[in-house]
Amino acid sequence: MTACRKVLFTEEPCGTPEKPALTLDGRLLAIDAHINNLKRCLLWLTEKGVPIISVNLCRGRARPEITVAGGPRLRILLGRDCANVKRRCDGMLTFYGWVALRYECLLKWEEVNA
Repeated sequence: MTACRKVLFTEEPCGTPEKPALTLDGRLLAIDAHINNLKRCLLWLTEKGVPIISVNLCRGRARPEITVAGGPRLRILLGRDCANVKRRCDGMLTFYGWVALRYECLLKWEEVNA
C-alpha cells in the first residue's frame, strides 16, 4: 500500500508502463503501410467484382475499414476468414453482420435472410 501511494503522486499512474513515443519516420512508415494495404485490398476486391460501398481510413484505427456489398459469393471468396459478428431482427427479416481480414484491412458487410 505504501509503495503504491508513493507512485500515485508521480506523473505515471500506478501500474501503467510508459509507452515509447513514435518518431516522425515511424509514424510516416505506419501511415504508408496502411495506405499500401488499403490499395492492395481495394485492387483485390475490384478484380473479384465485389462492389465497394465505403472506405474508412481514420486516424487512430488499428487497420483500414472497407464496407462492401454482401452476398454468398463474398463468403465463398473469403472462405474461413470471415466471421459473423452481429445479428438484428427487423420485422420478418434477420440481418447478419460479417467481418473478415484481408491484406490487414477489415472488410465489413451485412446479409439479409427472410
